[in-house]
Parts: sequence; structure tokens; C-alpha cells
Amino acid sequence: MTYNLANPLDVQSIRLRLEALISKGCIVDMTEKKVKRSLNQNSYLHVAIQYLAVKLGEPSVEWVKREYYKKTCNADLFVRTKDDKLLGQVKYLRSSAELDKAEMTLSITRFRNWASQVARVYIPEPHEQEAVAWMISEVEKNKGWIY
Repeated sequence: MTYNLANPLDVQSIRLRLEALISKGCIVDMTEKKVKRSLNQNSYLHVAIQYLAVKLGEPSVEWVKREYYKKTCNADLFVRTKDDKLLGQVKYLRSSAELDKAEMTLSITRFRNWASQVARVYIPEPHEQEAVAWMISEVEKNKGWIY
């Protein structure tokens, strides 16, 4: 069950629940839930990635997402290292689903700036409604060329 600790009723409920679990001597797992990014952010990001793929003539959207968005623009947010029994230290990419709203905003800004400065492709800001609509239509027109 999820409790919002900013809500006094939830605070009281979780206290009662915790006291009951303590009296039973239970083993519990408590995790903090971060505020997730909005669906709009997620949708915008994927259109921006697809748009850059179209403009660069890169058919693999996954390549653009992995190599440009994650590794090049946002390595500090996505590239992680773990110890593997057989391989030693290995690098892997964190999922964008794990980002909170602030991290997602930062990652998108970096990606837009990089696209403009390095790839010479302007990706409109989310509030530029007409330009975003045009970007979406360009992606839709080219759906047959990207995967």
C-alpha cells in the first residue's frame, strides 16, 4: 500500500499499520516513491528522439535514444557500473522510466541543446505548440523509414 506522508490521515494510518507490524515482529520493506515524470514529458521525449532520427536519416530510433540521448548527452544520469561475477565491472544503461520529473526535464534540455549545437537540428521546446505539432507530423510522415 502507498501512503502520502504529506496527508495527515495517511500519516496516522501508516503509524497504526507500523505498530501492528511491530507487535507481530514482522519483516517489512519500506521504500520511498519518487514523483514520476508526466506522460506528456515521456511522449515529448520520444517524439523528439524520433524527430532527430528522421532529420539525421538514422532509421534506428533505439540507436538515437541509446547513443545520443543516454550516452552522449546524459551519461551522468544513465550510465551505471556494476560488479559482475564473471566479467568484473561492467557498464549498463539505466532505464528512462527510473528518472523523476526534474531529471527528465534536465535530460531533455541537454538533448535539445546537443541536437542544436552538434547535430544542427532544432528540436522545439514543449510549449512551442505549433512547432511541436509540425515535428509530430514530420515523424508521422516518416514512420515507414524509422524503427
